Order: sequence, then C-alpha cells, then structure tokens
Amino acid sequence: MDDQLGLFDRSRPPVRRVRRACDATIGALRKTGRLEDSDTLLVALLRTCADRCDELRGDEGKEYHEAQALRLTGELEARLRQLGGTATDAFDQLLAAATGTAPPGHPA
Repeated sequence: MDDQLGLFDRSRPPVRRVRRACDATIGALRKTGRLEDSDTLLVALLRTCADRCDELRGDEGKEYHEAQALRLTGELEARLRQLGGTATDAFDQLLAAATGTAPPGHPA
C-alpha cells in the first residue's frame, strides 16, 4: 500500500475550490454587515458541507453523495445570502433600469 501512496504528489495541497468560494462569500457578507454572531451555526454548516463537497469530488462510486452535498451546499449558501440584506442586488437594479421596472423600494 505504501508503494501506491507514492504515486500521489504530497507536496501539493489538495484543491479546495468549494471551501475557498464558501469562505470568500462569507467574508464578503461579513464585510457588508449582512452576517451576525447569531448566524454562526449556518456558517459552520455551510463550511462543513463545502469541505465534504471537496472531499467527495472525483471519488468513484460517490457521485450520489457528492450530488447531495453540492445540493445542500447550494441551499445553505442561498439561505446565507438572504440574511440581513435587501432582496435586491446590483443585477436586479441594472435589470430594472434596462426594463423600466424597479424592484420594490427602489425609485424607477
């Protein structure tokens, strides 16, 4: 078994795309004041799911588990984005300006 472990390059850190993106999103939400201390559990759940997605990525026979982890991560991320902020974002405002329909609470 030790012979097979030598096939993998141990000098390179594992790719953690989902976790990096998760942490970037959390950082941006904190920076804009949309996350509070009371959101800690949701943040921890999202980070745990992101870690699991990264661990399962490419594991043969684990496609179902990876899909479920990705689905749950997406749902948690969507809930996190809804915390403490307005229901609209810059894209909504741009679309409203282009179509002439403003989102609720915004001048036309």
